[in-house]
Amino acid sequence: MTMNWAEALEKRNDKYSFTDFTGQKFLDADDIDNIIIVGSCFYQPWDPDREGDPQIDVFPRGMRNVTFVQCNLDNVYIPPGNTIDLSCSHKRIKPQNDGENWLLDEGLHPVEPKRKRTLEMLGENVDPRNIPPQRILPETLLRRRREQQQKLRDLHVEVSEAPDQEVPEENREPEKKRESIGEWH
Repeated sequence: MTMNWAEALEKRNDKYSFTDFTGQKFLDADDIDNIIIVGSCFYQPWDPDREGDPQIDVFPRGMRNVTFVQCNLDNVYIPPGNTIDLSCSHKRIKPQNDGENWLLDEGLHPVEPKRKRTLEMLGENVDPRNIPPQRILPETLLRRRREQQQKLRDLHVEVSEAPDQEVPEENREPEKKRESIGEWH
């Protein structure tokens, strides 16, 4: 479902809209039924002491008729009877042994790293079959992150220092001739 943006803005609940609620819970909220929430972040970071599904209860299990539009609902359990607009993010995210946060499928298996494009640029692993069986030590992870940051800086310098190249004649768009519409008076 995709909700009309103008309608969502007009009918939104101001208390819960356009706010960063990262890590917060509203399990006892009694004012959350039959509302539209727009543009808020309810993301729940992974709790390392918790096993299984990273999606956790943030809202009362009995809430009904809540529509979320352009919200971050990653790792948030939304009970049946509520609507998550297609404009929302609603992923399961969990760190793996390589130190990266990975998106999980319905079976809770890693599918791809959250920073997939960046890791591809760095030549790092993006295949879940290559996640190490043992957790990387924090000092190793810290060294690797520093190396990645330096590679990214180097890539940025390479791109910013690349000479502007002339487009070869055969690849140029033909110039459009402007027709005169008369003289200015």
